[in-house]
Amino acid sequence: MSSGGRPVRTCVGCGGRDAQHSLLRVQLDERGQAVIVDRARTGRSAYVHPAAACAAALPKSRGLTRSLRTQLAAPQRLQLRGSIEERIGPAGPQMAEAAAERGQ
Repeated sequence: MSSGGRPVRTCVGCGGRDAQHSLLRVQLDERGQAVIVDRARTGRSAYVHPAAACAAALPKSRGLTRSLRTQLAAPQRLQLRGSIEERIGPAGPQMAEAAAERGQ
């Protein structure tokens, strides 16, 4: 469950495992209409690396559907991808390079 005392989670984009604190947590909003990046850490969720490559893999990923236990329409997946890419900002390329170095 943990690496060095820290929880480890699996990225639904690339399938790589990493420390929970280094991943973005996503879940459905209150109405179940949209997938949002969340910090509250309540309810059913999935985790994704804050990297452009992982965000780009989300529209094709079955891991997101499996983790959230619901079918997601293409617009929901694309909206989430956009939210993650906005959140990455200028750190995106460095995060992607770091994930690649770890073999993810």
